[in-house]
Amino acid sequence: MLSSVAFESIETVPLFVDRFVASWESAINALIAELPGIVGAVIILAVGVFLGGVLGSVAEKLGRQVGLADVFVDSPIESFLGEDGSLASALGVVVKYYVVVFAAFIAVRYVGFAILEEWLRALIEYLPRALAGLGVILVGIVVAEYAADQTAASEAVQTSDYGAWVTAGVRAILYFFVAVIGLDMLGINLEIVYLIVDGVTSAVGLGITAAIALAVGVAVGYAAKEYAEDGRATAEE
Repeated sequence: MLSSVAFESIETVPLFVDRFVASWESAINALIAELPGIVGAVIILAVGVFLGGVLGSVAEKLGRQVGLADVFVDSPIESFLGEDGSLASALGVVVKYYVVVFAAFIAVRYVGFAILEEWLRALIEYLPRALAGLGVILVGIVVAEYAADQTAASEAVQTSDYGAWVTAGVRAILYFFVAVIGLDMLGINLEIVYLIVDGVTSAVGLGITAAIALAVGVAVGYAAKEYAEDGRATAEE
């Protein structure tokens, strides 16, 4: 009995080793079979990184030549536009990494990694929309600050006791509209914001309607009172 158990355990060891070796051999064979595709993908990605750097530098130089470097100088968003705070450098960075992402998409497609290919495809399709939304937000911030500065510099606001509140209100309203438009272009769901705005608008509309109705009612009441008093005075005469 013991000898048969020992014999079976001795027989199991070579079987396990054989399976282990076979699995390693299959893995190595699969790697060798995929090696040309992997090498090709690495080459495509390397070329994409190189082209991204070149095209990014070209885009930055062109941006400086057409004056984009001074567009947002001394603006609230200057610190968000790269190391030197210029739109030209930000344009170069965007072009560079867009080319790199596109090269990564081609490399993944060449290898045949379907899931990652779909992710990169979605990213490539989303990037232009995201950049447009960010552009709207950045330009809107500059416009809002300019409008707020002009409002604060106006004579009516400077002579008013509520000038600071008026300036803050103008800035807040413009920031709100800029944020809503930009975030909507970014694809962010703003349904709750629309509901809040609709509720506030409805409340303001009801308040204005009630105020108008009250004013009309008071005016009509005073007019009727004056008419009655005039009629009474005429009758007494």
